[in-house]
Amino acid sequence: MTMIVLLSCSIGLSGSNQYIPSTGGLVNQDSVNVSIDDLRIVNSKLVELKYEKEANKILRNIVHNDSCIIDDNNKTINQLKTKVNKVTKQRNVIGVAGAASIILFIISIL
Repeated sequence: MTMIVLLSCSIGLSGSNQYIPSTGGLVNQDSVNVSIDDLRIVNSKLVELKYEKEANKILRNIVHNDSCIIDDNNKTINQLKTKVNKVTKQRNVIGVAGAASIILFIISIL
């Protein structure tokens, strides 16, 4: 079983044959016969392509969101590392000052 597919319709007023039969017959070589099975295959491929495009769009959105979350987490980690380094320095200074004050206290007693 075949179906006639119109490729283009370009009949002007000056055209020699302005009649297009309602049965879809061949007119001026602007249509072709296509198998119904081929049309079904093409249609299924187009539907498959549509779903692939939708899935790819969703995946791109997920990847974008993940990269935004990763960037935010990296910023938070860097801020926390800075705070940890600051607190570590403060702890070291307090420890050295405490040890020095104890040593000075012991020396002053003697």
